[in-house]
Amino acid sequence: MQIKLTNQGFILVLIPLAVQVAFLVAFFCMLQQAENEIIQEQQARDMVTSLNHIARTILASSAGVTLQTPDGGTVGDGFRPSTPGDSLPREFAKLRRLSVGHPEQIKAIEHLEVTWHESWHAMKEIKNYAKSGENFTVLAKVAKLQVKLQSVYRAIEACAVYFEQLQAQGPVVQEELRQQQKMALLAFLLVDVAMALGLCFYFSKQTGVRLKTLMQNARSLVIGKPIEGRLTGNDELAELQRTLIQMAASLAQARQKERAILDNAGDVICSLDGNSSIVTTNNAAQKLWGFSEDDLLGRRLAELIDPADWDVTRQKLAEIKKTGQAQDIENSVVTNSGSALAMLWNVNWSESEKSYFCVAHDITARRQLERLKLEFMSMITHDIRSPINSVQAFLSMLAEKFYGELNEKGMHRLKSLEESVNLVSRLISDLLDLEKAESGMLVLEPIDAVSTQIIASSIDVVRSMAERKQVAVSQKGTAFDLFVDQNRMIQVLVNLIANAIKFSPAGTTVSVECRQEGKEAIFVVADQGPGIKPEHQARIFDRFEQIVGRGKTSAGSGLGLAIAKAIVEQHNGRIALESDGEHGSTFVVRLPIGEV
Repeated sequence: MQIKLTNQGFILVLIPLAVQVAFLVAFFCMLQQAENEIIQEQQARDMVTSLNHIARTILASSAGVTLQTPDGGTVGDGFRPSTPGDSLPREFAKLRRLSVGHPEQIKAIEHLEVTWHESWHAMKEIKNYAKSGENFTVLAKVAKLQVKLQSVYRAIEACAVYFEQLQAQGPVVQEELRQQQKMALLAFLLVDVAMALGLCFYFSKQTGVRLKTLMQNARSLVIGKPIEGRLTGNDELAELQRTLIQMAASLAQARQKERAILDNAGDVICSLDGNSSIVTTNNAAQKLWGFSEDDLLGRRLAELIDPADWDVTRQKLAEIKKTGQAQDIENSVVTNSGSALAMLWNVNWSESEKSYFCVAHDITARRQLERLKLEFMSMITHDIRSPINSVQAFLSMLAEKFYGELNEKGMHRLKSLEESVNLVSRLISDLLDLEKAESGMLVLEPIDAVSTQIIASSIDVVRSMAERKQVAVSQKGTAFDLFVDQNRMIQVLVNLIANAIKFSPAGTTVSVECRQEGKEAIFVVADQGPGIKPEHQARIFDRFEQIVGRGKTSAGSGLGLAIAKAIVEQHNGRIALESDGEHGSTFVVRLPIGEV
């Protein structure tokens, strides 16, 4: 059973702490004992001093018990016993106070005090007998007093010797206690250090081995190898080990799914190192290009790309690596059979892994479709537009009465036919322009132009339409220079103004404004029509998308706004719609003033 890491921490803290507390308690007891010895030594010194004082006082008191007959007088006439002071009771009280807790000392002091009192009373009797002249009785009493005083002196001497021994033993005991304290402190330090080192070594060794096993398992998990080391127990490391095993199983399952997805993907998914050499790839490379995985690994991408496309591809790869932004690259890949496939690469650079991650999509069919579209547009241009032009010329001749007069019904039919032919002609022109813009074949011819002149020319084109609808067109803004394809910008504004007139009620005004904001030229076309609902605004610039919800209007191709958007974006600009869905619509065109 393994001890949990949290419990190991408690053990490393609590066991040394318990030892330290035990040592502090023992050390405190030793200090208390040393302090008691010092106090006891001082008490013994004080007791010796008190006993010496008592002895001197008794000696002085007993010295007066003598027979003095200097002039031959009687004994009682010259007897003068001295009177002791009041200090002895205080000294005995002091001795009793110092002997508290020591019954033997208190007993000896009490015995000494009783003996002294008996001697003191004997001296008082001797004095009284001396005054009465009973000399023989005095002599007998003096003899007995001498015996009692000797007993007192012996008791004092015995106590003094005992207390002097205690006083003499004090320094020795204190020195022994100091040595014991030093030894205890040293022993504690050694035991504490040894215990701490032992615990640390035990837990670190145990935990280190388990951590090493865990790190090996983590490395195996990273590189996709099976986890071999096993940790037993219920501690945190064992739980982490079980989590790693579960993670390894989940990752293995995810890798299998990922590999299955990659192997069954129709696009080539691969990674390249910093030198554009292939590091990994999926099965689609063999299906599309005819190269096995072994043939591709380590191979430079330049060996697969058509040499005519490699310079552009290499520049794009360098730009992606520098900016860190994913980009699309179109080029041709030479397959193992020698044929060329048009590929669209989505490439992303990973700075942390120093690798390109690529998804290559086969766009050969799309390229063929684009060629077919171009051929179709060419067919429209030459095979359809030419007859329509001939029809338009013939209708013009009929309208000019080149072939004679037409009655009113004929003229009405002729006008309807002209409108239909003109609609087809405009539709063909719009389709050609849109296809050129979307295929990148729309060539701009930018010149230095004046903003107000572009607006004026656009209004002139739609003036007759505005007059028929009884809608006024106003021009606002100041003149400024800009570098654009003037004819294409007139085409954009004509489409926007024509749409505004088409959906404006009679008697309203369409305003066309230009202004400069910083390095941008802004053109604004605003009408007072019913507006465009928010749910329709997202699709308003799609091809063939008719503006719905704005009332009944004349038919249109639904390409005007799509063409306007394509031309504006070709100028590196942007176009936007602003409408609350109820009160008019505003189209805003923003163009860079500098070079296109």
